[in-house]
Amino acid sequence: MKTALLALTISACTPAPAASPVHVHDGDTLTVGGTRWRLHGVDAFELAQTCGNEPCGLYARDHLNEAVAGKAVVCTVTGKPSYGRQVGRCMSDGVDIAAEQVGAGWALDWAQYSGGAYRPLESNARYDRLGAWQWGFEAPWEWRRTHRPGPHPR
Repeated sequence: MKTALLALTISACTPAPAASPVHVHDGDTLTVGGTRWRLHGVDAFELAQTCGNEPCGLYARDHLNEAVAGKAVVCTVTGKPSYGRQVGRCMSDGVDIAAEQVGAGWALDWAQYSGGAYRPLESNARYDRLGAWQWGFEAPWEWRRTHRPGPHPR
């Protein structure tokens, strides 16, 4: 019993690992510890994009900011770099950030890259009219095609 109490006391006094500085650029791009990351398998609304009359691109960025604020964020490479960004899976205190964005309705499953991994979360968000699903919108990849001449990093 004394050993269990000692272990509990020591673990309670052990500081949490320091989180790397995180900067959110938009709903699917963030910088962690000096490396810029693009979330693998999802596509969030562009900063300038609106859904109905709502600035859903800004809302997507803000939601990602909330998801990582003050938390330990760890990213692992899952694909080839894109526009100077690493492509990967990022976890915020053990939670898949891309899944969080899709599940909250602020990003879409990009099946050609995810293999449909986030499709169930997207279906739930659509059914529950979460995030951008409460308004009409154009998929981010379609919006970029009609609003940006040529390929551009985000």
